[in-house]
Amino acid sequence: MKRAKRNWWGYAKSMVRRYPDNVNEDERKAVEAAIEKTKGLQNGEARLKVIELMYFKATHQMEGAAQCVHYSYDRVKTWHSDFIWEVGKNFNCKGLF
Repeated sequence: MKRAKRNWWGYAKSMVRRYPDNVNEDERKAVEAAIEKTKGLQNGEARLKVIELMYFKATHQMEGAAQCVHYSYDRVKTWHSDFIWEVGKNFNCKGLF
């Protein structure tokens, strides 16, 4: 089932974009916790590569990142959504649940 985006969605994405240099301590902890959780998931390395290409290096959009890790666009879209939700959950964004 598709999850609706909330008011905090853009803020969570901006935390990931600004990580690691321009975030406060709580934001840093939220992103790092999401990274650690993602590492433990199936295909965690590929999932983090997508986030790295899209946000940390800012060299690819979602379609290009999907091609780099050899997964479908739909799969990568789901991974991206899962990661942003995890950041929001770790940051205790209101309206998450």
